[in-house]
Amino acid sequence: MSKILIIDDDKDVLIAAEQYLQKNNEDVFTATGGSKGLRVLKQETIDCIVLDVLLKGESGFDLCRKIRSFSSVPIVFLTNLSSQEDLKNGFLMGADDYITKPFSLEELYLRIQARIRQYYQIPSRQKILNFFPLRINLDARTIQIQDNRVPLTMSEFDILVLLAQTPEHVYTISEIYQRVWKMPDMNSTHTVQVHIANLRKKLEEAWGDHMFIQTVWGKGYKFVEPPVSG
Repeated sequence: MSKILIIDDDKDVLIAAEQYLQKNNEDVFTATGGSKGLRVLKQETIDCIVLDVLLKGESGFDLCRKIRSFSSVPIVFLTNLSSQEDLKNGFLMGADDYITKPFSLEELYLRIQARIRQYYQIPSRQKILNFFPLRINLDARTIQIQDNRVPLTMSEFDILVLLAQTPEHVYTISEIYQRVWKMPDMNSTHTVQVHIANLRKKLEEAWGDHMFIQTVWGKGYKFVEPPVSG
């Protein structure tokens, strides 16, 4: 049984989602606003948060940023927004996934389960990936470039690990989505592209001399090791 926190000011959505998840043996907490949601999160060991973007008062984007200041728990956005810029803002705030209203309760449940599996997945046998100056610690789920830690979201980290474990291998967008999000491909293009754009930006800001993730036009993305100096 997982503990799910739903934050939405639409009581009909709260009731429907709560009842469906409880029928699937989940322990559900609900909140109609950010203040109560934060209190629940600090009192309970929550496994996944479902967060409405368009909350009255404090937006879901702002609340997500607050949560990310002290917790890495998976966050799934509920949203009426679907533009790439809106998705980019959500992922930049630290969201791991999104589902567009109106939505299927079954799809919401599947996405929650996928995020929880991703969060608690067992690390691979190789604990450290070294591509100087990039160092990826699989146990700690952290990366460093030289001696500087680069903060990544959960999904950004998993994309980087997937690509870095097989340098030069080209992954399609669909393959990346299915392996990282652990779900069938469901209109995944924007989600993957935005995450990779954010990941690239962070890597390039930390080390601008090399592009670790490169686009193979018409095919997908690959990880490229830095050249060996000397």
